[in-house]
Amino acid sequence: MRTTNQNSGVARFASPLPAMLAAGMFLAASVFPAQAKVPISQDPHITRSLVAAMVGEGIRRTCPSIHARFIVALNKAKELERYALSKGYSKAEIEAFLKSPEHKARIISLARAYMLENGVVEGDKDTYCRLGRAEIAAGTLTGQLLWSWK
Repeated sequence: MRTTNQNSGVARFASPLPAMLAAGMFLAASVFPAQAKVPISQDPHITRSLVAAMVGEGIRRTCPSIHARFIVALNKAKELERYALSKGYSKAEIEAFLKSPEHKARIISLARAYMLENGVVEGDKDTYCRLGRAEIAAGTLTGQLLWSWK
């Protein structure tokens, strides 16, 4: 679902890829003991992974020739889940992080900034497609979550 922020005029995306990554983090949350060294919101790997998923979601929703690799996304979600649990984050910490409006807004902001820095122009589908193809060609995490028929 695409909604527009009335104040900024910037589209926001209801994204299944970050949701899949988030869901994967829950699956085995009770398996590992909680011994997190830093707050989960400050873990750079988790942040980068969620930003990559959000960038991919923005690209796939805007560029008609680029689509999500949902099975790859599910596998990446499981990897991220294992990572978070191995770092000692508890189910409660993971759940609070993923449900936090502040953290969601931060991830969206970081994804938007990344896209703008990499040539995306709001409303210009070609710029989303160009970034998507570049991410796929470079093999970035975002690129691994996408495929293109062009």
